[in-house]
Amino acid sequence: MLGLGHRGINLTNFNNPLSSPLSSLKSRNLIPSLSWGYTAGAPYRLKGIFGSLTFGGFDAARFNPNNVSFTLAEDPGRDLVVGLQSISSSSRLNTSKSDPLLPSPILTFIDSTLPYIYLPEDACRSFENAFGLVYNEREKAYLVDGDLHRRLVAADPEFTFTIGNSEIGGPTVNIVLPYASFDLTATAVNNSRYFPLAKAANESQYTLGRTFLQEA
Repeated sequence: MLGLGHRGINLTNFNNPLSSPLSSLKSRNLIPSLSWGYTAGAPYRLKGIFGSLTFGGFDAARFNPNNVSFTLAEDPGRDLVVGLQSISSSSRLNTSKSDPLLPSPILTFIDSTLPYIYLPEDACRSFENAFGLVYNEREKAYLVDGDLHRRLVAADPEFTFTIGNSEIGGPTVNIVLPYASFDLTATAVNNSRYFPLAKAANESQYTLGRTFLQEA
């Protein structure tokens, strides 16, 4: 698996790194810049929307203009970091629970190699309370049985992720995910439905995975 960044690749040590695939394409004038654009696609929309990966730019048809600029973090292993300022939902199964889905803003890594959204445990508890999710300790996942699935489909909540360059303040953009983007199937667990929320052990694990990238 090769990353999309412009930094060199170190296979054995940090001396004499190899050029990244993106840098190699740029040095050969095969792409106009070191930028790239990616979206995971949304199979639940229309008749299925494919993913998109563009080297040297972005797919204008997949881009909604906004005024937010993001800077890369210093850690080359977790450089694509954004400030997740809030998460809200259009509806809840348990209307008696009004706790914020994200109690406190966090800095989180964006990672296309994972399907999950890793959040702090208190945020996971808020999701559990609001939507009746139950964590399966054996499978380490929020499995969704038939009854809960029917209720979630009927409620069809939308989840709004408000992100910026930092945890607090500055320009922000809202990424809205329908419940369908969370309605996934785990082939390794007898094709069981699951909700791709995961408990982060610490702040170094906060991650927005492919579920988020279906709409971002």
